[in-house]
Amino acid sequence: LSGLRFGDQILQLNGETVAGWSTDKAMKFLKNAAPERITVAVRDRPFERTLTLQKDSTGMCGFVFKENKITSLVKDSSAARNGVLIDHHLVEVNGQNVVGLK
Repeated sequence: LSGLRFGDQILQLNGETVAGWSTDKAMKFLKNAAPERITVAVRDRPFERTLTLQKDSTGMCGFVFKENKITSLVKDSSAARNGVLIDHHLVEVNGQNVVGLK
């Protein structure tokens, strides 16, 4: 897959949305695709950043996550202090891809 860079997010393969697909399913799809042409829709992630958040005494980090977006923040929480913003998207948590997680 030429042109892909570390951090890019594959959104579609040959017009099929891949959100929530396992790595095995994506690899099987690519192996079975016609060799002449594979169309890949990609979201470039040049502004991706890593944050380290601390849980509070109730085990929370201070944000609400719905449909792959941060929808609200708790004032003075670890999330608020570390620059998490409403409408930002989560890509990974502890190295685990959460794109498409509900």
